[in-house]
Amino acid sequence: MEEKKLSGKEALDLITGTLEARRHKLHFMRSTLFFGAGLLAVAIATADFIVRRTTGKDITLALVLAGIAAGAAALGFYYRKHRTVTANDRTLMNVWCYALGVCLYTAAYATTGDEVHLPAMGLLTLGAAIATGVTGELFRRNEANKSNQSGSLVGLLFTSISGAFLAAWIFRAAAAGEAVIQFILTLAAAVILFFGTGFVLRYNERRDRV
Repeated sequence: MEEKKLSGKEALDLITGTLEARRHKLHFMRSTLFFGAGLLAVAIATADFIVRRTTGKDITLALVLAGIAAGAAALGFYYRKHRTVTANDRTLMNVWCYALGVCLYTAAYATTGDEVHLPAMGLLTLGAAIATGVTGELFRRNEANKSNQSGSLVGLLFTSISGAFLAAWIFRAAAAGEAVIQFILTLAAAVILFFGTGFVLRYNERRDRV
C-alpha cells in the first residue's frame, strides 16, 4: 500500500497544528511544583505556629522569606531537568508570582505598620486563591482540551473559592486571637490550594491533556 503524500499546504498545516498544540502544553509548570510548594507552605505554617506558641514572637515574614529562598534554590535544580518553557507556562508563572508577590508586599506593610495588623498567611492564602482561579481560566481557554476540561475546571474553581473562604476565616481567627484555629485553617488552605491544584494537573498530565 502506497503511503499518502501530503501537499505543501497540508504539511504546513500539520506543522502549524503541532506547534500550536505544543504551545498550549505545560512543560515546566507541572504538578510536582505544586506538591513541593504545598509541602513548603505546610512547613512554614507549622514553624510559625511553633515559634508563636513557644516564644510568643511573630516572625512570619522572616519564615516566608526563608521559604522563598529555599523554594528558589529547589526551583533552580528543577529547571535543569525541565528547561522547555511554553507560553502557558509563562502565563501560570506570572500569575502565581505576581499574585503571591503583591500579597507578600501587602503582608509586609500590614505586619510592620502601626495601624493595620493583618495576618500574613491570610493575605498569602488570598493571593493563592486568586492564582488558582486564573489557572482554571487557563484550562477553560485551552482549545485542544475544551471537551475534556469541564471536571478540571470545576475542581479548580471550587479550590479557588474554598481558598478565598478560608482566607476570610483566617482573618477572623487572627482578629479573635485564636492561634490554634488560625493554624488549622492555614494548613487546610495550603493543602486545598497547592495540593488540590497539583492533583488536577497530575490527572491531566497522565492523560496528556496539559
